[in-house]
Amino acid sequence: MIPSLTNAPPATPAPTRAQYAMNLLTPGAGLLLIGAWGHGLLFGAVFWVFSLLSVLWIAVIPYEPPPWAVYIVVVLTIAVYVAAQFKLAQTVREQAAAAHAAMRRAALITARRAMASGDPQTALRALEPLQCHLATDLLVAVRAAEALAAAGDHAQARTVWELVLRTDRHGLYRATAHRALVALAGAEPHSGPRQS
Repeated sequence: MIPSLTNAPPATPAPTRAQYAMNLLTPGAGLLLIGAWGHGLLFGAVFWVFSLLSVLWIAVIPYEPPPWAVYIVVVLTIAVYVAAQFKLAQTVREQAAAAHAAMRRAALITARRAMASGDPQTALRALEPLQCHLATDLLVAVRAAEALAAAGDHAQARTVWELVLRTDRHGLYRATAHRALVALAGAEPHSGPRQS
């Protein structure tokens, strides 16, 4: 079920161009569109207050406020605008990381339960969205290798166990991988998963 070890794109949704465009037009609007209400409202309100003060002091009553106050308000307006763009990018990264962590946790729980009940095909289907992380997530790779071996796909299981050995810098799964590779070498070779 884990067909390749290629780097497929992650399964987390990316923000749309509209969210970035809205944040460029009105700082805070992009944050509102992705559900960050507090930051969106704060950036929007502060930006509009400073923008209105800038326009008021520059165009409407240019001789009333001292020049240093006008410069400070203009600089603060620009700073809030730039900060809103950085906050949108940071929030998008945090939301993507949280979504991936939740998806990973659910997939690993489903795979563990499926393996415990003797259903490696369900485990492989659960781990399929995480296949692009086999080279970077040892636990996902170990669970995938176990499920592949249980499903009878010894060639893919061997490949994934060898990947675990190459990427496990701290030796957490080294002994497990060696035992599994010895067991796979002793098993009769199969070209693919067992047919039920």
